[in-house]
Amino acid sequence: MSRRGWRPYVDLVEVDTIEVVLEEDEPVDEFLALLHEIALEAIALRAHSPGDPRVEVYDEQAPAPPDGHATARLVRRIGKRRLVLAAAVAVVALAAAIAPGIVEARRAAARLAALEASPGVLTAASSPPAELWRTPGRVVDDQADVLLVAGTQDGSLRRVDPATGGVLWTVGAGDASPIGRCFPVDGALGPDRAPGADGAAGPATVACVPAADPNPSEAEAPLSRVVLLDPSTGTVTRTVAVQGSLLAAEPLDGDLLVVARLADGRLSAARWDLGAQAPRWEYTSRQPVVTEASDALELRSESLTVGGIALDLATGEERDAEDARRQPIRFEEYTLPGGERATWWWYAEGAYGQGRVTSDHAMRVFALLGPPLVPALTDGSLASTLVTTGDGDRLRGLDLRNGRIRWSRDHPGVASVRATLQVDGVMILEDGTTATAIDVGDGSELWRAPVDPDVTGSALTDGEVLLLPERDRDGGVELVARRIADGATLWRAAMPAGTVSLTVVGQQLVAWTGDEVVGLG
Repeated sequence: MSRRGWRPYVDLVEVDTIEVVLEEDEPVDEFLALLHEIALEAIALRAHSPGDPRVEVYDEQAPAPPDGHATARLVRRIGKRRLVLAAAVAVVALAAAIAPGIVEARRAAARLAALEASPGVLTAASSPPAELWRTPGRVVDDQADVLLVAGTQDGSLRRVDPATGGVLWTVGAGDASPIGRCFPVDGALGPDRAPGADGAAGPATVACVPAADPNPSEAEAPLSRVVLLDPSTGTVTRTVAVQGSLLAAEPLDGDLLVVARLADGRLSAARWDLGAQAPRWEYTSRQPVVTEASDALELRSESLTVGGIALDLATGEERDAEDARRQPIRFEEYTLPGGERATWWWYAEGAYGQGRVTSDHAMRVFALLGPPLVPALTDGSLASTLVTTGDGDRLRGLDLRNGRIRWSRDHPGVASVRATLQVDGVMILEDGTTATAIDVGDGSELWRAPVDPDVTGSALTDGEVLLLPERDRDGGVELVARRIADGATLWRAAMPAGTVSLTVVGQQLVAWTGDEVVGLG
């Protein structure tokens, strides 16, 4: 009995090499394409010469060639094909060694580009700034892309172009006076307001609240107004009239919380849904509860407490005041560059607290030993390390992959420290009088410099240079440019006389002297 093997319907043709051409719509990375080509060549050489089974004829009695022909001896000994294969493998190994560095360099460049695109980052800080414009008034908003100035004489509110000082729009005193401060209300887009054609929701609504009356009248309840406007056009979208003296107006998860004291001492509160332009709930106490001794307002994560009254923020219903005071005050929550969320709750008027880190994609949850230090400006470098405070005067670096402590070191005055900037693994910490740069990777201190405590503001940087306010010998404010990497002083420049605040709006440096706003560039 004979066995015949399986025979296809067509004869097979022996093929030495099959050339495959891949076409992609998007251009590929040239460096990665080169690595791919070298790898294919190495595979092809190996396929044609698997171990090079040919017997090499080597005459032991042959005279050795001169030293200048060492390469020829090597070629004759191992064979040309093996030499080419070895060279290809060496190139691949070298490329594999340098590829991570190239990839990381490209990632760092992308992080820096993303940071530099922020409206709160200066376009350039390589040379001292000069005065570009000056206008009377005071800065009343804290947004990085909108400069709102309140008039000191007429009470008007206007938006100023930070690059030129030109007035983009003005709201008269009758609509927005007197203005104490303005703030964005995040998430103000409601279900009845569709996003733009490009899918963007547009600028957040800005709420402007009146300044506190230095001589309040107790004879009759005043009428306080919170003005809501579109910062792009200055259009007043709504005016929330509040009966009584305004105690607080705060953004609350896209809504606006307003709290007032009536003339008879009763408490009035409301939570406004800005999308629907209607209150979610309103509350007025039955008895006077607000007196001079109980004006303190405590806003927690779930409740509002004034005097002996506690309100549930979700429903506006009364709850037990003592139980509410045992709950944490309003918590801090940060979305980290790696996608994790760090949350910290404060208890007992900020004396102690607790926190945790959560990660949706990896389902990780672990506790924090102290409040996280997360800067508002960051390039996302060393995203796997979270810096925290805690246990007296200590800083810690937490590994976000497993919750373990990477490093820990002393840092005097850590309770008052805030993180302002992180670039290329360097974090800037400020405590009001000193700026300190630390290496996030190991916690080591890189440099420190003095800071004028009388000048407020956020981080002033272009991503490579940090500008810090200091006092000169004559008592004036000067700006000192220090390189973030090593703290080296690059230049010094005098600021406008009387400067009390410095900020960056629309990538431009802006100073406020108390009665004038000055653009620098």
